[in-house]
Amino acid sequence: MESVKWNLWHGNVLHAIQRIDDLDDDLGVLEKNTAAFVESTINYVVSKRFVKKQQMSWTQRGAHLLLQTRVQVLNDDLRETFCRWFPGMKSEEQATLKAAA
Repeated sequence: MESVKWNLWHGNVLHAIQRIDDLDDDLGVLEKNTAAFVESTINYVVSKRFVKKQQMSWTQRGAHLLLQTRVQVLNDDLRETFCRWFPGMKSEEQATLKAAA
C-alpha cells in the first residue's frame, strides 16, 4: 500500500495500478492458503525489525523467542507452558471448573 500511495503522490498512475493488481493477486492467493499468510507475516515482521533504520531492532535470539511464543499462541499451547513454568497458575480446565461451581 505504501508503494501505491507513493506512486499516486508522484503521478505514476500506471505503476500504482500495477501495484494494486499485484496486491489483489496476493490477496487471492492468501484466501486460498492461510498458512502462507501466517508465514509471510512472520517473515515481514522479522525482516522489518532486523533493518537498522527501524526504531527498535531485534537480536536473532529475541526474534527466535518471539516466533516461539507466537507459534505457541497459534497452537493454543501458551497457557499450558505457563502452567508448567508457574505451578500456581490455574490451567484452563481448573478455571472452567471453578467458574461452573
